[in-house]
Formats: sequence, C-alpha cells, structure tokens
Amino acid sequence: MTNPTKHFFPSPRTLTRAKLAPITTLARAHIDPYAPMDPNHFGSVLDQPGSIHTVQQVHAQILFHNVSSFLSLTIKLVRAYAILGHDKEAGQVFDGVSERNVVLCNSMIRGYVKNQHYREALLLYRDMVGFGVYPDKYTFPCALKACSGVNGLELGLQIHGVSVKLGCDYNLFVGNALMAMYAKCSDMDQATKVFESMKHRDVVSWNTVVAGYAQNGFFGEALEACKEMEIHGENPDAGTLCVFKQ
Repeated sequence: MTNPTKHFFPSPRTLTRAKLAPITTLARAHIDPYAPMDPNHFGSVLDQPGSIHTVQQVHAQILFHNVSSFLSLTIKLVRAYAILGHDKEAGQVFDGVSERNVVLCNSMIRGYVKNQHYREALLLYRDMVGFGVYPDKYTFPCALKACSGVNGLELGLQIHGVSVKLGCDYNLFVGNALMAMYAKCSDMDQATKVFESMKHRDVVSWNTVVAGYAQNGFFGEALEACKEMEIHGENPDAGTLCVFKQ
C-alpha cells in the first residue's frame, strides 16, 4: 500500500530545464548558506509569512538544505504563497510533489478560491481522484464556493452528490456551503431543502438562508426566517442585519 505521507521536494537533478531556471534564480537571490537548517523554524515562519520576500527566503532555504521528508513544510509553503496571492508559485510547489494527500490538495484548492481563481480550483477538485486522493469535509466548502463563483449549479449538484456518498453532507460547514452555493445559483428550493435537513445549525446557517431569500427577491420569506431564527434561540447578528441594508 502506498504511504500517503511520502513526498519530496524536487532537487535540481530531478527538475526539468524549464522548472530549474526559476528555482535556481530564487535560490541565488534569497539563499543564506550559513542559516541553520531548522524545519520547525521554517514552519513557524510560513505560518505567519508577512511578505513574499520572507516566503521566498524560506523556500530557497528548503531547497538548499534538501529537506525532503517534511510534508508539513510543503503544505505550509503552498498556503503561504496562496495567502499572499501568489498562486503561480504555490502551484509550482504543488506540482513538484509526487504523491499528494488531501491536506495538500485542500490547501491548493483553498488558495485558488481565496484568490478567486475558481476554475482552477474546480479543475484540481476534479483531478484529486486521479491522484488517489478523495475529498473530505474540508474540500467540499471550498469546491462549493468555487461553484458559486462561476455560477456552476450543475457541477454543484454533482459535488453535493459526492458529499452524500462520502457521508459529509451532514457536516455543518458543508451544509452551510451547500446552501450558499444553491442560493447564489438561484435555486432556493434546494437551498431550503438542505437547510431543513441539517441536524445542527448555527448563526451562519440562518444568515445564509436569510441572505439567500433576500438576494433572490423573496423578502417575505427572509423576514419569516429571521423570526424563526429567534424562536430557535439564535439571535440575529450584524451579518443578518446587513442582508436588509443591501
């Protein structure tokens, strides 16, 4: 059985000439050969990257020291580049990993969605199974938000079906994302069905259904949902009130 945590950072010997050039440039520009090789320190810096220059410095050190056994660093590097809006660099790191796990895929998908590259996020979601990786409760909210971004109701329906098969549809965050996707795609019937099927709801659940009704012109239903929200012990918050100010 393949070890799902096995991975590698590509060394210059394993890179093609096309990939070698940008990495070599990166290393020459930012590497400090006298800096200590401390994976924990690298990880801490990547958790709060601050600037692209900082991330590039850490990236260069990782390549220079050939830290090839820390998948957590790969994931943090992808996240750091994505947080700063550098999806291209995040994608280069991602593409250099031979065996990917769901956390790495989720990080890349989340990065695409954060930077509104919704089609790229959905393509990666599609390709996950080809990597031998199956989506989980953290994948679906990002993939569904990407569907909302491209008004992709049909694909959203397919993703909903997969979430049901994998037993993730009853997760609170997946349920909220499903409602938001259906509402954005103007299918309030499905959004309401998801809402009514949820075993657990939070203020985000209520705000999502209220916003969905209002955004689709069902203002009476939105007000009724606000009343029901209070009956069920959830107090309207700033997010609820913003719906009616738009």
